[in-house]
Amino acid sequence: MMLRARISGTKLLLLSVRSLLGVGKILRCLSIFFVFLFASFSKVHAKELRVYEHQIIADSQELKNEQYSFEVPIAGNYELTVYRDGATHHLGQSPSGSIEVNNVEVLSWEKDDPRNMIKIGTVPLLKENTIELGISAYENAMYIVQFELVDSIAPTIEASVNPIANDYGWNNTPVTVSFSCADDIGVQSCSESIIVAEDGDNQVIVGTAADYVGNTSSTEVTINLDTAVPAIDKTIIPSANSKGWHNTDVTLSFDCTDQLSGVDKCNEQIHVTSEGDSQIYNAVARDKAGNETVSTSILSIDKTPPSISSQASAQINEAGWYRSPVTFTYSCQDNLSGVVSCPEEETVLADGQGQVISVVIEDKAGNTTQWNNIVNVDQTAPEVAFVSPSSDALLTNVLPQVRLLLSDNLGLDESSLEVLVNGVSISGCELDGETALCNLVSPLPTSTAVPIQAKILDLAGNEQQVAITVSVDTDGDSIADYLDLCSDTPINEESNSNGCALSQLDSDSDGVSDSEELKVGTDPNDDTSYPQIVINQFEASPSSVNEIGQKIELRWQVQGAESISLKTNTGVEPIDNLPESGSLEFSLSLNTQFILTASGPAGEQSKSVDVTIDTKSPPVLWESDVRPIQDEIISSLSVDNNGNSYVGAFDNKFYKISASGQVIWEIKEIGVVIGKASILNNKILVGSNRGGGKGMIYALSSDSTILWTHETSGAVIAPPLVSDDKSCVYVATLAGGIYSLDINSGDLLWSATLPNKPEVVSQPVIINEKLILYTTDGVLFALEMSTGTPSFSFGNSDLGSRVLWHKALK
Repeated sequence: MMLRARISGTKLLLLSVRSLLGVGKILRCLSIFFVFLFASFSKVHAKELRVYEHQIIADSQELKNEQYSFEVPIAGNYELTVYRDGATHHLGQSPSGSIEVNNVEVLSWEKDDPRNMIKIGTVPLLKENTIELGISAYENAMYIVQFELVDSIAPTIEASVNPIANDYGWNNTPVTVSFSCADDIGVQSCSESIIVAEDGDNQVIVGTAADYVGNTSSTEVTINLDTAVPAIDKTIIPSANSKGWHNTDVTLSFDCTDQLSGVDKCNEQIHVTSEGDSQIYNAVARDKAGNETVSTSILSIDKTPPSISSQASAQINEAGWYRSPVTFTYSCQDNLSGVVSCPEEETVLADGQGQVISVVIEDKAGNTTQWNNIVNVDQTAPEVAFVSPSSDALLTNVLPQVRLLLSDNLGLDESSLEVLVNGVSISGCELDGETALCNLVSPLPTSTAVPIQAKILDLAGNEQQVAITVSVDTDGDSIADYLDLCSDTPINEESNSNGCALSQLDSDSDGVSDSEELKVGTDPNDDTSYPQIVINQFEASPSSVNEIGQKIELRWQVQGAESISLKTNTGVEPIDNLPESGSLEFSLSLNTQFILTASGPAGEQSKSVDVTIDTKSPPVLWESDVRPIQDEIISSLSVDNNGNSYVGAFDNKFYKISASGQVIWEIKEIGVVIGKASILNNKILVGSNRGGGKGMIYALSSDSTILWTHETSGAVIAPPLVSDDKSCVYVATLAGGIYSLDINSGDLLWSATLPNKPEVVSQPVIINEKLILYTTDGVLFALEMSTGTPSFSFGNSDLGSRVLWHKALK
């Protein structure tokens, strides 16, 4: 006897049976079972689950028990039905039997039970079950046991979307729709996951679930998919130039579009005002699906014009002129976009005033800078000519007036006119138009031909000079005095070709004129007749001096001497072989007696002159054994109009001392004062060394009130210098610092530092509106003093444009 189970759909459950009959009958039953098995496997019954028992052919009425095992798809309550096959057997001879499921009796019947089908309702089954059948039947009696499950509840199905849509209901990446199915008796089929990768809106995705008895359910979701990024168009106002640069502020505007989900966000305008090369600005467009497009703009903005400087090949003078052709070379710079080109060098060849040189440079952004220079060029020297005296003139007037004619093609520097007489410059020339009149204050020398030179500069510095030679003929004998063997020929006497009258001749060279010898009866031609030696003149001018080193002049004239010597009472070596007439200059350091001695055939004559030095000792205002200042004094005294002295000491104090030697006041902690104080009315200006590389300049009143102070970099050793107009004070320091301060307030007008920071210990001086400084390393500097923007430049000094020139003197 065999049992067979059939499951709706694709599952089939088999119950193995063991026949209550003999082995031969079991084999026969098995063959019948497998035929039935394959027939049942291919058959599908919707909404049912049945378990069948195969026919049992009974041999006798003895009770036989058989146990079978079987599985069902799902544990639950099944309907049990037992069929008795009466078609081929006698139903009236019904066997008896019973059925136990999982050791629980669920059915029994008696032999006299007339039913062909017994339906007993539901029986609980497990996933794996046992069934025990007990039958007492006639031969060939057959029973069929059937378990059937009926299900009218459809399975459940749920859809899930990954990733989920955004707040607008859109996705921007492929979407996976997954399904989850459930059923009380089990899910036979559940839709596979579906990937939605094609863009589109309102795409409906359907999923289906089926259980084992054929019940189905479906669900659907709507997918909006947009994977395409939006479009963004930008507008740049203004457009860049051909080199990719802007020279004004730039506005970026944007227009965004999207063909499917629509635009969610479009970038606002961007206003770019900052300068820079390759500045990156990103703009974003986003659609409702979350796709973004980034538009990158690279802007180069340069709003600053380029700079240009020029270098002249020649040095301009103080009047603003060049006196040779000048070539200008240019240096151009732009710190951002760069200069397109720098002008070629340009040369000014022609003379002229106010010649305009103009160039324009441009950077790559289109910014321009114009450079103008007014150029004055004069290569032509001025003209100067003597009107009087004329060249080689013989002058009887030893103080002649010099008259000159002056001219220039552009402009004369009238202040440069210089007239030199015998190498000595004279003053007092007056200019009237193109004429200059010069009056001599010293007589022309008579001992030589006299050169007279005149030279003048034009504004460009071109120089012209002319020279003549004149001679003095004081006696009017048409023989220049330096050639005249006999000067001062009397007007009423005739002279020979050498300019000598008889009174001026000494034919025998005995020192006596021919006319004198004739007068005394000696022979002018006999050198054995000797006249007397006469010292006609020996004098000192002046005969008294009031300071050591002052010069005096000795003049002498001797007659009838062969040798003349000069000696002093100071032990100086005598001077021999002096001429009969002459002069000498001396600088005196002592009271001196000069002795002139003339010797000749007629004997010897001497004459002396005394020159004294009349110096006055300063009065002693006070003297005392008591020192008013205890520490060492290191600065020079400054004395005001009332005789009060101002001095600093090593005790870091500054003192005012009266004319009687009393300390009037002292200022403490002022620092070490080394340089001399400058006194201006009732204001005392003093510099000090504060230590630590610092200095201080003080303005004090006469009552010790500190009016103002100004700290300096480097100690102040040099005395302060007050300007000519008394408006400012100039200070130099050991660190090479130069300061210009307002003398009333102490406010800084300008400051500078000399190259290499040399030490300055000497007081500056002001010459021709220039500040002149000398450093300890031997360099002389000339600085522009004006407080405005300086007009000159010099090297790479950090003084910038304030240095006019410098010169190393060592």
